[in-house]
Amino acid sequence: MSIGKKVEDFRRRKGFSQDRLAQESKLSLRTIQRLESNMANPSGYTLIAIAKILEIDVSELQTEITKEKTENDIYDLLNRINVYGLLGIVLPFGNVIFPYLFWRKYKDLPEINSYGRRIISFQIFWTLMASLNFLLTPTIQYYIYRHFKIDFGPIAWVLFILLIVYNAYKVYNISKHLKNKNLTTLIKLPQFL
Repeated sequence: MSIGKKVEDFRRRKGFSQDRLAQESKLSLRTIQRLESNMANPSGYTLIAIAKILEIDVSELQTEITKEKTENDIYDLLNRINVYGLLGIVLPFGNVIFPYLFWRKYKDLPEINSYGRRIISFQIFWTLMASLNFLLTPTIQYYIYRHFKIDFGPIAWVLFILLIVYNAYKVYNISKHLKNKNLTTLIKLPQFL
C-alpha cells in the first residue's frame, strides 16, 4: 500500500475529511490531496504532523517510504550497472571492468547480486565474441583469399562495428525495461558468473 493510501485509510478510520485533517495538522488542503493521490512524497515534518493528528506512530507511514525507495534504488543500481557496459566502446574491457566494480559495491543486495551477475555475464559474452572476431576473421579471410582468390576487405572491422551496435542496442533495451521495473529481459540473459 502506498503512503497516500495509508494516510487516506487512517484518515477515514478516524472519520476525518481531508479538510479537517489539513486544519488540525496545520497543513494545506492541497498538501493532503497531493499526498493521498501519490503526487508528492511527504517531508518528515508532514508525516509527523499527520501521524500526530491521526494518533499513529510515524514509523507506520515511513516503512512504506523506505520500501518504495529501496525498490527504486535497486532498479536504478541495476540500470547503472547496465549502462556502464557502454564504456567498452571507449575503453578496452571497460564494459566488464566498470560494471563489475560497481556490482561488487552493492552485491550484498540479493537482487543486485543476481541480476547484476546476468548483466556482467552478457558483457563478458560480448567481449569474448568481439575478441574472437578480431582473432578469427583475419585467419578466415586469409584462407578464403589464398584458396579462392576472393578478397572481402576489412570485414573484421565491419563485424566489430556491428557487435558494438548490438551491445549498445542491448544496453538500451535492458535500460528501457528497468525503467519500467520489468526484469524479464534480465532473466533471459545467461548467467555464468
